[in-house]
Amino acid sequence: MNQPAKATTVTIIGAGLGGIALVANLGLLGYRLRLHDRDEARIARVRERGGLDVEGLAKGFAPLELVTPQLAPAVDGADVIVVVTGSHFHADVARSLAGVLRDGQSILLIQVAPAAPSSCAESCARPAVAPRST
Repeated sequence: MNQPAKATTVTIIGAGLGGIALVANLGLLGYRLRLHDRDEARIARVRERGGLDVEGLAKGFAPLELVTPQLAPAVDGADVIVVVTGSHFHADVARSLAGVLRDGQSILLIQVAPAAPSSCAESCARPAVAPRST
């Protein structure tokens, strides 16, 4: 990311411990954040609050511009998409992303448990995603 935090939109996919930790840290740094989790119960309170109250070594409020169980609006226009799910969900997430990714978006896959990361790359490479020209 070669642009200032306030100009960078980051979508976090997965509202488990890892995803919430990223939201807290990136939010305090000033990134524009979106949070997606298909489990409405995991994200309802965060959406109601409009972000997270962060306590610990760093303190403050980490605002989110969007919290949604719908993937397409969460990734639409995002500069960076960070997938923070259990590895057993990676293939499903990749298949879902394949239809909504746009040229120029970067994906960071954080592997929560051992799995073959190539499954994500293979699923994202389906024809719904145009290959980048160099």
